[in-house]
Amino acid sequence: MTSVQKLKTPLFLIIFLLTGAALYLLLTGRTGPAQGSRPAENIETAPDIVIDTISQTSLEKGEKQWELTAAEARFQKEKEETVFTDISLTAHAENGPVRVTGNRGIMDMTTNDMDLSGNVKMTYGNYKIFTQTLHYQANNLIIHTKDPVRINGDLLHFTGDTMKFDMTTETVILSGNIKGILSEDTVLE
Repeated sequence: MTSVQKLKTPLFLIIFLLTGAALYLLLTGRTGPAQGSRPAENIETAPDIVIDTISQTSLEKGEKQWELTAAEARFQKEKEETVFTDISLTAHAENGPVRVTGNRGIMDMTTNDMDLSGNVKMTYGNYKIFTQTLHYQANNLIIHTKDPVRINGDLLHFTGDTMKFDMTTETVILSGNIKGILSEDTVLE
């Protein structure tokens, strides 16, 4: 991924979020809280923009790169992050889609790194990975967790204390207290 591509994604998301918020305010006639109303959140933690039910698709040369859906997105300009609830991400890789879901996701808008937490599930081909947190490093296409992980596939089942998945080499490394079952039909390369 080039540096231009890395910049396109956060800039597009920011423009999309700002446009959506502006349209919402214009269409509903809201310009701010009513007089005498109390803010629902502490001013230091209140998001700059909140969007309910968000769906976004990133295209490059007419092909889907990734899709994101969430029940809610809360953008905080000062922290340069967006917090998503009930998030689902699908990255369209050469060897098939990688789908990740979780209860909560936090995207760093400067790096495109993302942290997912709460009932995290990743699906890649016939493999499903279950854990409580996943961390995605956009600059080197690494997904990792320091939480216990379970990997299920048609011909294998593994558990471990931590995991690292390199999306470039398509390798998974489990560490700590590894247990597993391989079917007799499993081919290791």
